[in-house]
Amino acid sequence: MARHFRGLSPRSWLILVVFTATLLLLVGLPNFAAREERSSRDGAGAGGGPAPAVAPRPDRKLAGGATARLSRCGLRGDVRPAARGAGERSGEPALTVLSWTTNGPEPTAAAGRTGADVSLTVFAALRAGERPLRTAAPLFAGRGTVDVVAPFGSGLSASADGLTATVVQEGPDAAPAEPPASGVHRLAPGERLLLKVDVPAEAVCPGRTPLDVIACSAEDADVPAEACPSLLLTFTDPGLRAHRAKGSARPPRTFSDRLVAVLPDPSEGLART
Repeated sequence: MARHFRGLSPRSWLILVVFTATLLLLVGLPNFAAREERSSRDGAGAGGGPAPAVAPRPDRKLAGGATARLSRCGLRGDVRPAARGAGERSGEPALTVLSWTTNGPEPTAAAGRTGADVSLTVFAALRAGERPLRTAAPLFAGRGTVDVVAPFGSGLSASADGLTATVVQEGPDAAPAEPPASGVHRLAPGERLLLKVDVPAEAVCPGRTPLDVIACSAEDADVPAEACPSLLLTFTDPGLRAHRAKGSARPPRTFSDRLVAVLPDPSEGLART
């Protein structure tokens, strides 16, 4: 083949080079555009992760002031958000998710129930650290969020914010506790409050029900955590900054005003009800 090209004139070589470059450009440009489009979509998820696995919907205001964050459905990324200030992971104070369950009528074919009218209930504990804790009642009014992340990289399956925690009594009934007459909860070092947070069924992403969201993929109680959904609970309170800044030379504004808890906690294993 080399012998056929030896006799080409400079003008013929120029035409051949231009033709070859044009051909490569026409073939490669669509592939490059497709790769760019995929890359742009993959960066749309939470934490720069893959694109949503479920088509998001507009956010929806719910009765009581909460918001179903349906625009986040299917987003992927780390369950625990990045800390937004000092002290967020210090345990001063500490928020722990104890369990979560469903609350509502059991689905039955005879009654035409599918489980879509069942709400989620999260039980948590707020524990004071080494210093006494004072926080206003009602606790974290309208400043709570819950995210549920489906297993195996399926993304967010439920999300709500504007939630309020109810302080409940110790015991199996978890009856609401009497609010403090002073309007302030006072916790001694190491003392805790038990909290209940109700997540409306409307916060569950389209195509799912609360029963789907909470279920593991296996019935074995020893199923690994990665086969079950994860839950993120957060509360914000401006008073947390001043509380965490006590005894520090740093200004309060550099401390986080947020409490964060994730279930399952890798250090404590899987807890379900």
